[in-house]
Order: sequence, then C-alpha cells, then structure tokens
Amino acid sequence: MAELFETRVATAGDDVEEKGSGSISTNINDLELGYDSSTRQTVGIRFTGIDIPKGAIITSAYIQFQANEVKTGAASLLIQGDNTDDASPFTTASFNVSSLPRTTASTAWTPDPWTTVGEHGLAERTPDLSAIVQEIVNRSGWAALNDMAFLITGTGTRTADSYEYNPASAPLLHIEYLLPGPAGNPVAFNTPADADPTANQIAELAAAGAPTGITASATDPDAGSSVTYSLNDARFAIDANTGVITRSAIGTLDFETQASINLTVTATSSDGSTANKSFTLAVLDSPEPIAFNAPPDANSAANQIAQNAAAGTAVGITASASDPDAGSTVTYTIDDQRFAINSSTGVITRSANGTLDAQSEPTVNLHVTATSSDGSIDTHTFTVGVTASQQPVAFNTPPDSNPSANQIAELAAAGAPTGITASATDPDAGSSVTYSINDARFAIDSSTGVITRSAVGTLDFETQSSINLTVTATSSDGSTANKSFTLAVLDSPEPVAFNNPPDANTAVNQIAQNAAAGTAVGITASAKDPDAGSTVTYTIDDTRFAINSSTGVITRSANGTLDAQSEPSINLHVTATSSDSSVATHTFTVGVTASQLPTSVTLAHTILTSQWSPPSPDPTDIVYISHLGTLLVADSEVDEMSIFTGKNLYQMNLNGTLAGTLTTINFSDEPAGVTYNPTNHHLFFADDTGTKSVYELNPGKDGLYNTSDDIVTSFRTSAFGSSDSESLAYDTKRGVLYLEDGSTHRIYTIAPGQNGKFDGVPSTGGDDVVTSFSVQALGTPSDGGIAYDPVHDLLYVITSRNSVAMVTPTGDLLGTLDISAANAKKPAGLALAPSSDDPSHQMSLYIVDRGVDNNTNPTENDGKIYEFHLNDWLLA
Repeated sequence: MAELFETRVATAGDDVEEKGSGSISTNINDLELGYDSSTRQTVGIRFTGIDIPKGAIITSAYIQFQANEVKTGAASLLIQGDNTDDASPFTTASFNVSSLPRTTASTAWTPDPWTTVGEHGLAERTPDLSAIVQEIVNRSGWAALNDMAFLITGTGTRTADSYEYNPASAPLLHIEYLLPGPAGNPVAFNTPADADPTANQIAELAAAGAPTGITASATDPDAGSSVTYSLNDARFAIDANTGVITRSAIGTLDFETQASINLTVTATSSDGSTANKSFTLAVLDSPEPIAFNAPPDANSAANQIAQNAAAGTAVGITASASDPDAGSTVTYTIDDQRFAINSSTGVITRSANGTLDAQSEPTVNLHVTATSSDGSIDTHTFTVGVTASQQPVAFNTPPDSNPSANQIAELAAAGAPTGITASATDPDAGSSVTYSINDARFAIDSSTGVITRSAVGTLDFETQSSINLTVTATSSDGSTANKSFTLAVLDSPEPVAFNNPPDANTAVNQIAQNAAAGTAVGITASAKDPDAGSTVTYTIDDTRFAINSSTGVITRSANGTLDAQSEPSINLHVTATSSDSSVATHTFTVGVTASQLPTSVTLAHTILTSQWSPPSPDPTDIVYISHLGTLLVADSEVDEMSIFTGKNLYQMNLNGTLAGTLTTINFSDEPAGVTYNPTNHHLFFADDTGTKSVYELNPGKDGLYNTSDDIVTSFRTSAFGSSDSESLAYDTKRGVLYLEDGSTHRIYTIAPGQNGKFDGVPSTGGDDVVTSFSVQALGTPSDGGIAYDPVHDLLYVITSRNSVAMVTPTGDLLGTLDISAANAKKPAGLALAPSSDDPSHQMSLYIVDRGVDNNTNPTENDGKIYEFHLNDWLLA
C-alpha cells in the first residue's frame, strides 16, 4: 500500500527568486515562475524534513501552487531537483540557485491559464515529479528527514503565493511512495535501452499517436517480476507494458523554440525497484502554412480612391501576411487589373488600366493572394471605396460677410455678436455647407456662419486681448476648409473679488485670549481687481482686531478682550474695496485659545500590561475608543514572540483592567500604530512589515470589531517615503491622519482626496495628498508616538524617555511636558483620554512603555502604561 507524505515551505527564505543578473530575492510576496516582466528568473523552492526512507519507491509526486495573480499567457517551464543528499538553505550569494547541481531527471510543464486568484486546483499543480524525487532519494547519502529542493526555469509567467505572502498557501510538496521491499535484483534498463533502432525524432506538428522511434526496454532478472513504464512529459504517452513512446494529445511542440527534448522514462518492477533512463528526442521542423496577419491591412488609412485618380495613387491598403517557417518569403498578387499590388510590400495602388465610376460601382472588392516560398497560399478580400471627383468647399473672398469690426467686450453676455459671419461655398450642384468653431467660448450658427459669445468660459482683456478663432466649413460631399479669424477683446470694468484661497497665510487661524496688540492671527486677506491700475484696500468689522489696509494682514488690536471659554471662535468680516469703488466681503473664522497650553503633567498611575491575561509584553501604541469608553492597546511584537503569539490588541478600562482582546493577524502581523475616527468608528493600523501599509478597519453593519462583516482596506506608506511606520493619530478637525516614521523622523499628514477615502497617493492608484515635517527640525528627534488634542489643536509627540513635545499640525514647537517621573525605558505611543480618577473633569495622557526591546530579549514581558494627569483648566 502506498504511503503519503506532504509538507509546505515552512520558513521565510525557503522560496526565493534569482534574477538573470544573479541577484537573490529572499523576502518576497509572490513567486514569479518563468519571467518577472522582462526579467528571466530561476525560482528555488526548498522543503524540509522529508520523512521518506532511502530506497523508497516513488509512485507519484507533484508541487501544488496557489494562484496569486491572474496569468493566462503561454508559459513553458522546466522543473529539476537539487542533486544533493540534503539540500542546504538558499543564500543571497549571486547565482546561488542556478549554480546548484541539478538532477538528470527533469519535468516539462506547460501550465494551463491561471484565471482565478486564490485557486489551487489542477491548473496550478505540476506534472508528475516522481522521477526527480526518485533520483534524489536513491542517492547514497539520502536519509529520512533530509531536505529537498527544486529549481524552476522557463518562459512566460505564472504567479503563485509565497510563504511570505501567506504560510497557509505556500507551495505544497505531495509524494506517494512504497516502502523498500526485501533485497533482490533491481530492475535495470537493457543495453541498448531503446529497443527501436529507428531515429529518435518527431515532427513538430505530429498528430496524437505518432511514433517517436523510442521503445524503452528494461528487465528485472528476478523470477516472476514484471516491468511497467511511465514518462515525465505529458506531451508524450508511453505504453506501460511495451515501453513504446508516442505523441499524446496534450501540449504543443515547436521546433523554433525547442529543437530537442529530454524524456525521462521510469521503469518500475513488480518488486518495487525502479530505474530511470533519459532519451533525447529530436523535434523536426514542419512546414507551416502562410496566413494573413490580424489585421490583414497594415495601413490604418481609409480604404478609398477617387474615381479619376492617377496611376500609382495609393488606396490605403497594405496587404500583410506571414509564414512562420524560418527563411520563408511571401509575395502578393491581386485579381483586379484596375489595381496593382507591390509583390513584396503588399501596397495596393491604382494601375493604368480600366476605369472607376463612383455612381455605378461605389465599392470594389479586391481579392489578394499571398503565396509563400514553400508553396502554401492564403487569400483575403479587401473592400475599397470609390469617391466621385468633385470640387471642394472653399471660403469666399472676403471670408467674413459681416463688414462690422471684429470685437467683443470681455464681460459680454451669451449671444453677444462678434462682428464675424463666416462665408464659404461648394460650387458642386446640390452641395450644402455647415460651419463649426474650435473655441467653446463662442458659438457659430451651423447654417449662417454667424459667430456669437457662448455661455462657456471667460474672456479676459488683461491676459488675452485678441483671440484667433478657427472656423471649419464642411460640405455635404465631405470636403472641408479652415479659416482663421482674429477677434479683438475689449476691456470691461471688472469688480474686486477675493482670491481662492481668500487667506494667503497657510498658518492656523487662532490667537491666545491674552495676546498682545500686534499679534498675528494667521490670516492675510487676499483680494484682487483684474482691471489694470486698480488698487485694493481692506477694512475689518471687529475693533478687537486690526487689518493692514494694504497687505490684508490681521492682528490683535489694543481694544476689547477675548475669552476662550465664552467665545472660542470669532467670525471676522473683511471688506475689500477697489479704487474703482467695487467692493467684496469675506468672512474669516479665528479660534481663540486659552492663555496657557498645558504646563505640566503629574504621574497618577502605572499599569502593568505584563500582568494581564493574556499579557501585552511589548505595547507599541494606544488610542481612546470614545463610543466604548475604553482604551485600545496595540502590541506589534506579540507575533514575533512564540511564547506570547496570539492576540495583539487589548481593550483596557480606564482603571487599567483588561476588558477584552482583539487581533489583526488576518491582515497585519505587526500593528505598530493604532488610531480611531470617532465619527464612523473606523480603526486604523500602521503595519511595519512587508509593503509598509496603513490598514483601515470598518466594523461593518453590526458595529463590532473582529466579526465576519468587517471590511479592511489599505494603502502603501512606502509609496510616499515612509519606510518605518510607527504611531498614528486622527485629526477630528481636519479629517486627516498623522503618521510618525521611526526612520525618517518625520510626521506625515495624509489627507483624503476628492473621493473622500484614504486610498494612497496617485502612484498607487489613490488620490490622497501627503505632506510632512521633520521632528528633528524641532531639535528633538522623534522616538515614539503621537496623539491629537482637538481642544488646543496640537499634536503631543514623544521625543525622548523624559519628554513629550506639543507641536502644531504643521510642525511648529509650542512647548514640552516633563514625563521623567515614569522613568520609562522605551515609550512608544500615547493617547489623550479621560482620567481614571475623574473622567468627567480631568484629562490624562496614557503613555505605553515597551520596556526591554524583545529584539534583544525574545522572552521579555515588562510592558507598562503610565497615566499622567494633564494640568490644564481648558481640557478639564
């Protein structure tokens, strides 16, 4: 009874790609079998712990892949084994894979199209590899639990899942075998091994059943033993009893790409012994017939000719046929003597014979015969239109039948005249003329040629004082004529208007309640009157503020008082007045902040996440989930620590007790950062592995996390320069994400584009807008997390073990908070949330501390969270 052994690639680096240059890729998200775009590859796949004893008889073997991409083009692959007793791990040394010794046995694979991502059926399964496996386990040094590797080369492309993409869908090795029987005389190939004396050859177009000239011949001298034969190439069939090899009905042969084929025959004795023999089969070139190409006309021009065209006039047809046989040449002939065809190029022209008449024969069918030098022929019919020889349309003299000046005011309404009436004629009897124009800001009456102002676009004397309009006159016979008219644009008094944006200052519009007179509020009113020579002055309606009448800069005046508690925002109405007396008004909103930012923090509690069950040994970020009233702690290192592998999100009550656990393992192994949108309850995770991505989790209709209706989307951060994604924060005022990068020491602002979604920058198919600022520019290089404060409109940024910086969303340093009381070892993330002692009247900063990094101590479990009360009346 046959035994079965199966194993998948079990370690990162055991499925690798070697480029044609010799470079090795060991950390890959997929396996490109054959070619990666235009780059030839050698793919190496290593399976460990093959529990098959030496001397076992391999009856069946294959590798099962899972499709990672849809690939339907032709592919021709060759599979061989690493001809060694115990396959060593792959290295990154140049040509490490292709330089490995290869088995004599090989298997050709012409895979069917892979049409569905995630499919792992027969199309994604290799042909039988038993001859390769048998050769390896027959080696003198083979032993059970040794390792085995395979090498795949070829043309075309099939893209499969790799171990790094998903261990559960990594390549699977399947082997069926018989245990070795009692000692005896094994089967062996005779001398000669081919009992057929005829030449070993086959025509490339040979039909199924065609002989190859090979009859495999082997004998087992043991009395009563019988021998059967099998073959490693599905394009051929072998009679299991006689050893006669013929062409099968599977696959194709091609002399031009593979002039000889190595066939490996396995002879299997009834006593279980096997022997392999390689036969070389020559592929003979078969004459292939000529055929017209697709398209058969290599000239994209219209296929037509005027009835009185001179001899040699092209008709717009270039016949195009080819014979794939090497060295073949093609010549062309035509069946209508009124036309000539160049026998070499296929170009068809008018000959000097006969006449054409568009009225009696508006189209002519031309039958072209392509003849190959091998005698094969093909015929195609081309249709050419015959047009009457008529006089074309032409503009009259003068082309403008309106004698008035060609001019229009820049603010003219739709329908206003331009003084232009285009005038053209086609002298052919019965012909009619219509008009069109090339500038959508104007309309032309298609019958009369009168040009007027349309309702589209704008005219501007200051930037374009004259316009060239091109009018096309089209005759009913198809002829056309173009004429350019110059139209003067007259200046019109235009009113002042605020620019877009109306505020020329990009700073945040805010002021402290006790700011001194002259303090800028971040607003520079910006308006313009397009009329030449006009000047603009500004006034403001609130005496507590002043505006520079010339520059539009708004500052605090010496009048009145501001109170952030009773009036947190103020609407300022600014009037722009032009020297032509036109006016425009715009309202600006300025925020009023408390006189002081938070001045200090007080350590209130220390929470030992290492004591939770299960523990969080290495917490990396934290966020407050307002609709649940709990904090969510992310631990990106759990999956790297075998003693803690499992849940990597922890729901914590404000008092520090564990409320529950969640996981991101289905889409993110390392959720280094986490944040939350309180409007739609979506969670965001910064993943620090693979493609460096941010994942957005929509809890679905049930509103619960980690349920079947969750929807997860993502975008790549590496596409805009973030290679070490760490902490995240969500700005509830602007609807943007902040991403802190541990390598570049930058904070990236990610704003969704017109579609309102976080979907990545344009280079990855999204329309997000990304800006960034350097934390190093503040003199405090970032080492940890970020959190957004909507009350003060600022970011809290961990800048060292002992301090948290307060930074504007655009990167200006406002102040720092001392957190040295915690004596944190590696603070990594923080959140602004209600205090555990007085959640209704006190806010706290919750700071996670990773403690000893598990990179140097893989069993460490010393995670902590520090709660610091914020000493700030406005937050309270």
